[in-house]
Amino acid sequence: MNEDFKICIPSYKRKEFLKNTTAKLLEKHNLKYYVFVSTDNDFEEYSKEFERVVKIPTQYKGIGQVRHYIINRWAEDKEKIIMIDDDIKHLINIENKIVEDLPSFFNEFFDKLQETELFFGGVPLCNNTFFMKKNYSTNLKYISGALQFIIVDKSREEIETTYRHFEDYVYNIKYFKRDGGALRCNYISPITKNYNIEGGICAEYGSLAERLKDADIVADEICDEFKGYVSKYYKKKGRSPACVNLRLNHNKK
Repeated sequence: MNEDFKICIPSYKRKEFLKNTTAKLLEKHNLKYYVFVSTDNDFEEYSKEFERVVKIPTQYKGIGQVRHYIINRWAEDKEKIIMIDDDIKHLINIENKIVEDLPSFFNEFFDKLQETELFFGGVPLCNNTFFMKKNYSTNLKYISGALQFIIVDKSREEIETTYRHFEDYVYNIKYFKRDGGALRCNYISPITKNYNIEGGICAEYGSLAERLKDADIVADEICDEFKGYVSKYYKKKGRSPACVNLRLNHNKK
């Protein structure tokens, strides 16, 4: 069982999906976890299936605010938090093999955070091993919201955002600016389903189309707020639908 860190899974209307993906993965490795839900109905339904379910106060709406609540209100000072999405099938490494020892990787990552004196990090969202590298980096590179590692330090400025879309980019930038870097493991990536229309953010928006429409607006707002840190581009249809996306400036100091 994991005693040195707490695993937190935000979830919205996806109990069965969580049960068959992330929960199954963590239980395979004998890892305990907390599920965070936003509605009374989800709390009732999830509690039938999972042992540790936390109801988020109603004033925290959207994934950006949910992450803020977990780190800045629920977690205690100096705790190690792993934030993981509710649709992770497994992690793969640079050799395109499934990561078989998750606890060792999780502990290794926190050791690296402490070595680099950083407080935030994670992995890219890319399962193409051609783009992976056998190293860690601390410059401004995209760290997916699907798997993030945080060491809580209540003495430092709180990091938060109200965005429901691209909130992980905002957290990347804000931690990078606050701490002088963000730690990324470049040889591990989660296998997940982007823009899953079942529950989650799409359900909050009402549809995938509404989510993508708002993404275009939000992208402009983020680029305007963080000039020089991020830029906007349009991504062609692939595993995910055609949509606007953001690109971080990895040369930013």
